[in-house]
Amino acid sequence: MHARGDRTTPLRTLPLAALAAFLALPAPAAAQEPTPEQQEAARLHFEAGVPLAQASQWAEALVEFEASVAAMPTAVGLLNVGLCQRNLGRNLDAQLTFERFMTEFGATAEDVDRQDVENQLRDLRALLGRVAVRVDAAGAQVEVAGRPIGAGPIDRSVPVEPGDVVVIARLEGLDPVEQTVQVAAGQSVPVVLEFPTTSVAVEPPPPPPPGGGEDDDGGVDPVWFWTSVGITGAAAVAWGVTGGLALAKNSDYADNASRTAAEQSDGQALALGADICGAIAGAAAVATVVLIFFTDWDGEAPDDSQAGVTGFSAGPVADGLSLGVVGRF
Repeated sequence: MHARGDRTTPLRTLPLAALAAFLALPAPAAAQEPTPEQQEAARLHFEAGVPLAQASQWAEALVEFEASVAAMPTAVGLLNVGLCQRNLGRNLDAQLTFERFMTEFGATAEDVDRQDVENQLRDLRALLGRVAVRVDAAGAQVEVAGRPIGAGPIDRSVPVEPGDVVVIARLEGLDPVEQTVQVAAGQSVPVVLEFPTTSVAVEPPPPPPPGGGEDDDGGVDPVWFWTSVGITGAAAVAWGVTGGLALAKNSDYADNASRTAAEQSDGQALALGADICGAIAGAAAVATVVLIFFTDWDGEAPDDSQAGVTGFSAGPVADGLSLGVVGRF
């Protein structure tokens, strides 16, 4: 059915008995049983390929043997496909065909056929190179020298023609990754392709509002503490001043025989102002104590040009007491 030994030897003419026996050749164990139509197509194509190979019409013979194997894979069919590919100089295709032969029929083929294939593979491995490809990304489509070899994860050795070999992995949603390696005859070159990890850009937090307030760490701007200290001090001073004026007015009213209702009213207004100033001073003092525990002391202390300056003013007027808070921020 096929040549023995030298790859350039044409395939032998098949006797009629061998042609009839072709139908009895086993199919791969994992394949479904071929239908009678498939068996007949395989036999006809195989018959047509033999005289073409004998005439060294390797391309035409290859077409027929490939059609025979497509209809029903057989050991002798694959062997003849590989021999035609070698005679056409398609060494890589021949190696792949012979490796398929060993995978599907190595355990059941005739010893002479298996020996032929082993000899062919030994010769081809000296002429070709290999690329040991590893791609861990699941689902990545991998190509070696333009030939798809499957989807990741992949860790396998692939035969290649000597020279520059491009290995590409493609994964949906990402840019393909590739590597070009130079492979010599008989050499195996490792290639590992990894997809880069992507990082998500994060917008920086907005700056804190001007004038203080709660910052990123949950603390209160120190300017509020110092403002509270200023109010407490100013209110305490105003409390002392208005209290003293109220006492003076009250003494004048008590000692002056010609005292008037207006003087009494002024004294009462000053006393009320003193009470108000005292209440403000007390409230501001409490607020100052509370702010000690909630102020972000990591910030810089306010300087003279930026700190808030707050004051409290109190003073008598013609008809009573004038109170007010003044500040600069």
